[in-house]
This record gives sequence, structure tokens and C-alpha cells, in this order.
Amino acid sequence: MAAWTGIVLLSSHDIRDHQVFELAATDKLIIDTDEGGVTLEPGEPGKVTVDRKITDSINGPDPTWSLEGNRLKLRVNCPAAFGIGCDGSYRIKVPLDVPLEVFTDNGGIDASGLRQDMKFSTDNGHIAISDSVAANLVLNTDNGGINLARVSTDRVRATTDNGGVRIRLDKAPTEVTVRTDNGGVHVTVPEDDNTYRVDVDIDNGAPHLIDSDSRSNRSITVRTDNGGVDVDRAVIR
Repeated sequence: MAAWTGIVLLSSHDIRDHQVFELAATDKLIIDTDEGGVTLEPGEPGKVTVDRKITDSINGPDPTWSLEGNRLKLRVNCPAAFGIGCDGSYRIKVPLDVPLEVFTDNGGIDASGLRQDMKFSTDNGHIAISDSVAANLVLNTDNGGINLARVSTDRVRATTDNGGVRIRLDKAPTEVTVRTDNGGVHVTVPEDDNTYRVDVDIDNGAPHLIDSDSRSNRSITVRTDNGGVDVDRAVIR
């Protein structure tokens, strides 16, 4: 077993590929991966561009990719046995203004510079969004942190079973909802005249909050079983 592991590791090397998929008019784009991190960037209208890096070896994966309707399917297809070092990652350029859904079994999701609604879900990995605008964000990870920086959105729902959540918004949101079983939460909204109904429930941790306005039509709701909660304001630069 040890000898075979050594052979596989010594034969390990990266293979890079590039592919452009033509995307017909659609109400949303779905990206579905089995393994590997996903990085999302703005691209051209009607096109989805994928740069793929696969770690191959003597007992390596059998990667595939295809666009079926509005679903981009990315598969590393690691071997069931002795898939040592089998891994993949994708840098994907997507059309702006097309709602985006991304699902990955194992890998983080990073997005920057996007202008569309986003729904991201990963079984194991972080989620990070920066310099983006969306009416709605729905983010879920079973194991990993969630981080939003320089983001403008009306509604964001962030859920993680195990990991911290940090949300910094450049525009006053209508609704922020955060749920984590194990991890701290930090929500920052703009320093302006908007007020919020702030509802925080902590089983084990300490809250530091802005004032709550029960009459406000804007809300911040946080639930955590184990971790501190900070809700504050900051000047947007």
C-alpha cells in the first residue's frame, strides 16, 4: 500500500484545459461540480468560459465537462480506489445579469465582480463573494466559512453548519438572515440613517449590536449555537 501511494504521488502532475461554451438565452445558469473549487468572474454575454486544472497521476481522474441546456456539468471523476491526490479546480467566466446557481460536493466557491442573483451551495468548503451586486443571495455550506466584502444586496441568507460568517455590505439591505451551528457572526451595514429590526439568538457567546428599531422595515436576524455575534456600522469608502 505504501509503495503504491508513493508511485501515485510521484506521478502526480497538473493538466490545464480551456473551453468556451455557448449559452442560449435562459432564466438562470446552473453550475454543478463533483469535486474542486470554483472561482467565478464576469464574462461575455452568451458565453461561459472555463479554465480547468486537474491533478492527474498514474491512477488519476477521468474529467468531463458539458453544457446541457442551462446546466454546466463539471466532473473530475476521481477513481473510487486509491484516488490519492486527485483534485480539480475551475476558473469560470459567466455572463452578467443571468441568475446563477452553483453546487459543489467538495470545494470552495469564490465570486468577484458579479452583477446577478446568486445561489451557492457546497457540502465542504468556504463561500466568498466580493465587489458584487445582487438583489438576492442564498449561501449554504455544510462545513466552511462564509465571507462577503464590498457587496450590495437587498436580501442575503447565509447558513453554515460549521464555520464563521462575516458580511460587510456597501448598501443598506432589506433583510439579512444568518444561521450557524458553530461559529461567530459579524455583520456590518453602512453608516447611514437606515434602521433595522435586530433579532439575535445565541446559545453560547456574547452579542455586540447596533440599536434595534421594532418599526423598521429592514431586518437583521442571527442564530448561532456557539459563537459571538457582532452587528455594527461602518463608513463606506
